[in-house]
Amino acid sequence: MGEYGSRAVVWQTAVNPVVALELIAEGTWSGAGVLGPEALPPRSSTC
Repeated sequence: MGEYGSRAVVWQTAVNPVVALELIAEGTWSGAGVLGPEALPPRSSTC
């Protein structure tokens, strides 16, 4: 927040559409209608 000079509400509003647009652009997320995170295949974590 301090680095970019914006409030938390801006991040909460902006981050989700940006992530969705990146997933669509990469071809990871496709389909018609409304899709939530559960529509994506699970991926195991290496952490």
